Amino acid sequence: MLVKLAELGSLKRTAEALGLTQPAVTHLLKDLEELLETQLFYRHARGVRPTAMGAALLPSARRILDTLAHGAEMVATRHGEAQGAVRVASITGGISGLLVRALPAFNAVRPEIVVQVAEVDVEQLGLAVARRDADLVLCRRPSILPEGWTFSPLLEDRFVVVSRPDHPLAGRTSIRFDELQPELWLPLPIATAAQTLFEDLTQNWDPPAKTCRIITRAPSLSWSLLEQTDMISLVPHSVVRQLVEAGQYKILHLDAVYPFGSIGVMRLEDEPGAAALQLADFLAKYAAASP
Repeated sequence: MLVKLAELGSLKRTAEALGLTQPAVTHLLKDLEELLETQLFYRHARGVRPTAMGAALLPSARRILDTLAHGAEMVATRHGEAQGAVRVASITGGISGLLVRALPAFNAVRPEIVVQVAEVDVEQLGLAVARRDADLVLCRRPSILPEGWTFSPLLEDRFVVVSRPDHPLAGRTSIRFDELQPELWLPLPIATAAQTLFEDLTQNWDPPAKTCRIITRAPSLSWSLLEQTDMISLVPHSVVRQLVEAGQYKILHLDAVYPFGSIGVMRLEDEPGAAALQLADFLAKYAAASP
């Protein structure tokens, strides 16, 4: 109700959206405000709007709804599929570097198994593991393996420099990293391995590396900037592999290799489930055959 009230700004429209009467929504809101001992919404002639406390509560309410929706999906799939379902949480590199190729092949041989994939960042990954919200987790080897989980490497990874296919440097067969000093770089997310490596490689450049003034963590915007300009970027190969193989971007031929930690799969030791074991085994064999 709180989320709908904030979205629609009207008691009447919220009641209609939830299939309730307006007095029922009014009463529910009043009861909640009394329970929390604070006003959550301002009432005005055109409807309602959240107070500061109401606005602060909304993110938690949305997370609760997302969690309930996720749980409902898994209950439905587990009831509907006798052969089981697998919850997979994966970093971007695990999806674009492996799952986009492996899952269609897995589905072709095991169509009865439902695979639910969620793309997560490092912080969300930790929560998924702690809460056991996933049966399989595709990630880089953690410095400390969580208790009750095992890790098996699947895919070697490295850092590459990418550009649009017709970039002036795309046709070169060998490039020293220092030759990239005059180029315009796409800014890297703060506190990432890519940013750390970039700073190490460019620390002695004078003048310093030139970076674009558009800073974003949105992949679609990053790829669009690379596609429409002569900018280049240092990224994990796993993250751009799908786009490179589709011909959208070009990997510049550097004369040095910059390794990155391999991507692997974490699974629970004590309760992985038959479907999760089958998918983990398939991913291992697929990665070995198609690195």
